[in-house]
Amino acid sequence: MNSEKWDFPITGKQVSNVLKRHFGPGEDWEISFFDVPSGDSSSSLLDALREKVSGRKCRVLTAELCEALEDAPQVWILDMRLASDSGVVLYIEDGEMFDINLAKA
Repeated sequence: MNSEKWDFPITGKQVSNVLKRHFGPGEDWEISFFDVPSGDSSSSLLDALREKVSGRKCRVLTAELCEALEDAPQVWILDMRLASDSGVVLYIEDGEMFDINLAKA
């Protein structure tokens, strides 16, 4: 599951597609840090996610995260772990894949 091909830049749609392939819509994620550019038009879902994560950890379901990320032109930083299995991690830094483990224990 960790053999995903990640192009540069990593887009929100790319992250969303990977999450949808590997996890159900109701999986609970803990996000520690999140930063994406607004692009031409920022969706209200993306703005709400930014606000929720701003300066603190938060939890969000796969479906909510994927929907918010769909139109993000690039993901600069995303540090998240599956709430039920902290070994499942997706960490993007400076727009590149830094750490990934999508396999549940």
